Amino acid sequence: MNTTIGYAILADLGNIKVFSIDQTEQKTVSLHAYQSIENAESHAKLSEIYSDKAGNFSNSVSSRQSSYESKEGMKQTQQLIENLSAFINEFAEQHNHKLYLSVSNPIHTQIKEKLSDSTLAKIKAFLAKDLTQQKIENIMKAFEL
Repeated sequence: MNTTIGYAILADLGNIKVFSIDQTEQKTVSLHAYQSIENAESHAKLSEIYSDKAGNFSNSVSSRQSSYESKEGMKQTQQLIENLSAFINEFAEQHNHKLYLSVSNPIHTQIKEKLSDSTLAKIKAFLAKDLTQQKIENIMKAFEL
């Protein structure tokens, strides 16, 4: 019989993947998909922010529109960080097991600053890596499971 010993939460600005970390009576550990959320809208917005379109300075003077797009992109990113932090805090509140978090490096510090003390107390590992597209074996290695 498997016993859940924790949860791995993998996130970037557009994806959240949650895996239960289960242990057998023989003490072997495995990951099982628990929840997956993909925000297609954020991918569309982020591709604009991080593509050449947002940083296209082909002429020597940037237009006001590109400045506006940058501000909108920053607002979008901040909203996604708020939503992601809220998700992690709510998940931690609802589950009494240890958490293994992996958040993409560009937003790692901002997410950590927004986590509650009770959430931080449950975190066994908090990596500044984007593991959302990795294979299960690589995720387990990263968390040393």
